[in-house]
Amino acid sequence: MIAVTKSVKQLDELESIHQRALDANADWTQIWEMFYESPWFLKRLDFSARKLIHKLHFPNQWKEDIKQEALLVFARSIQRNRSLGFDTSRGSYGAFLSTIIYRCCQKGLRQFNHHNNQKIDEEHTHPFEDVTEQVDEHLDLQHCLDHLPEPYKMTVTMICEGKTILQIARKTKRSVRTVYRWIDKATELLRQSWEEQDR
Repeated sequence: MIAVTKSVKQLDELESIHQRALDANADWTQIWEMFYESPWFLKRLDFSARKLIHKLHFPNQWKEDIKQEALLVFARSIQRNRSLGFDTSRGSYGAFLSTIIYRCCQKGLRQFNHHNNQKIDEEHTHPFEDVTEQVDEHLDLQHCLDHLPEPYKMTVTMICEGKTILQIARKTKRSVRTVYRWIDKATELLRQSWEEQDR
């Protein structure tokens, strides 16, 4: 009960400060700093980012990156409209602001995901390239792949189909780190299989 009361007070204070800043025709950067210094805003941002990555099964370590992207999106929103388009006749300030924050997190996630996908695609376009370059032409690659246990076989298959690490993580509902572990294990097993054929 005490925590709820404190949160309500923080929200009321934020709404009051925001309104005073609008009345004083404050610069958008001043309004942005006001939000950034608000405990209610920062807690809501953290909650929204956590809720989003949990809902979409993304790694928990993405939370801070998503929050940073969301803050940039929020700053641009304030720059365009210092009131953020709030209308008292359409609902409460808290509900309105919570929706804005969540949408900023959604946009922030899309931006971070896009940047991360590009990075992964550049770094891991061919994660088995160093292995396959060492394989003689006479080796039966399909035989090696067929004898890979799951989930390693599935991971290699999806990579061969052109799926990114993030897409595999989403499909399997596992973390990116887990997919990388599967790739490392699959690489090790493929090497062993190829070495046995070389004997």
